[in-house]
Amino acid sequence: MLRQRLDRLTAGEGPLRKAWDVRSGLEYPCTKTLVSRIGYIFRRDDRDDLTVGNEFLSHTITAGTGYAPVGGSWRFDAGYAIELLQPDFSDPTAARQSRQQLSAQVRWVF
Repeated sequence: MLRQRLDRLTAGEGPLRKAWDVRSGLEYPCTKTLVSRIGYIFRRDDRDDLTVGNEFLSHTITAGTGYAPVGGSWRFDAGYAIELLQPDFSDPTAARQSRQQLSAQVRWVF
């Protein structure tokens, strides 16, 4: 759960953000050195609880893989996520959005 509050002396109480999400995922060892992952995130985000018309729902699907050679001191991981974001209020001008992320990491263990 996320809560964020901002107070300003001149403008009074600022935006009060509230958000929560539910996450789930699976990891499957394909071989001794290769692992595959999938995941899902459902998120509800109210960007300002003090006003209406800024609540959003999102569904995120993730996929990734990891490679770690047997006896090696390094590991490579890569992942991809796509988020589908939709407003949770009735406004015909509020468009749906999508976001994508790609990440890669090389890690050496000492």
